[in-house]
Amino acid sequence: MGAILITVVFMLFGWIVSARLKAKFKRYSEIQLTRNLTGAEIARLMLADNGIRDVEVISVEGQLTDHYNPATKTVNLSAEVYNGRNAAAAAVAAHECGHAVQHAKAYGMLQLRSALVPIQNVSAQDSRGPTPESIRSCGVLNAPPARITSREARTSRRCPSAPLARGSAR
Repeated sequence: MGAILITVVFMLFGWIVSARLKAKFKRYSEIQLTRNLTGAEIARLMLADNGIRDVEVISVEGQLTDHYNPATKTVNLSAEVYNGRNAAAAAVAAHECGHAVQHAKAYGMLQLRSALVPIQNVSAQDSRGPTPESIRSCGVLNAPPARITSREARTSRRCPSAPLARGSAR
């Protein structure tokens, strides 16, 4: 009973966060930029300003499917963000480029986040949310954190049933 309650609480929390994110994105999509740059142009400028030349900015399908993929070194922006000339597109593009900057500087918390991707992928597939069984199937609970490399997390080798990441073969 306790596990069901925890799952429901986390699902409700996730739904609330998702609804608020979509509402904020819609609100800030109405604010046009004074320099009239697209999200893709802002992303490329931010990468260049940080001396990052080996990361590509590409457009992907879906709504709010934006993400940075450290395995392919791509900033993947939804068409709405990639082509958008508004505050929401600028903010999302800058946020995703921030992950590329963290990766280039070997920021420790990004490595932790990458190690947690398989858990999120499994929980996103399972309508019940993350369960001890689904987490254990990825090997995360069975291995000390040092053994879960960022490469394993990115390629989901520890959890082959999960997709790579939200957006890349999502």
